[in-house]
Amino acid sequence: MTKILYGSMGLILLLGLHTNAAAENTNFFNTEPSRPYSSLAFEFQAYWTGIIPGFTYERFLTDRDAVHVRLGHQTIRHEDFGEHDDERGNGFGGTLGYRRYWPNGLSVGVRVDLWANQLDWTDNIGQANQRTGRTDVTVLQPVVEGAWRKFFAGRWFVQPSAALGAEINIQTDGEDTGQGFIYLLGVSVGRSL
Repeated sequence: MTKILYGSMGLILLLGLHTNAAAENTNFFNTEPSRPYSSLAFEFQAYWTGIIPGFTYERFLTDRDAVHVRLGHQTIRHEDFGEHDDERGNGFGGTLGYRRYWPNGLSVGVRVDLWANQLDWTDNIGQANQRTGRTDVTVLQPVVEGAWRKFFAGRWFVQPSAALGAEINIQTDGEDTGQGFIYLLGVSVGRSL
């Protein structure tokens, strides 16, 4: 799993360096607005037990420093990776983050998510002693992130990303559910404002 994350971050870095050189001679890809600016994007992240679609607003504070907020929905399917034989559910949450950008569009940052999730779980599936339950859980998800933003067709951009962190259950109503190490791969498509 770690090899996939490092490989993804490496690929983002290589793509950013390669296309930065190519973009110098192509007006189509060399259209980033002057900083600071704001942007709005649809973001999609996937991790080994779920997906997170959402909308992200980002504001540059300086030419290189930006903060962002996201509102999203998380669909979770821990299967038997959690505390029970099957865990699945969903929830809503948000993100607060910071990114440091370089002129070629690469960025490194930190972000923290807070999710209000509801998980239905089952133990001893298909057996006489099968049992089910529901857990409401508040999850804190701090991660470090690498990304690469590339503009095209005017003010539109695409931004692949890879993140590594932890999923921490900070409040639980019901039996414990899965938590621990998390890596996420994502892509955003957006427009500068």
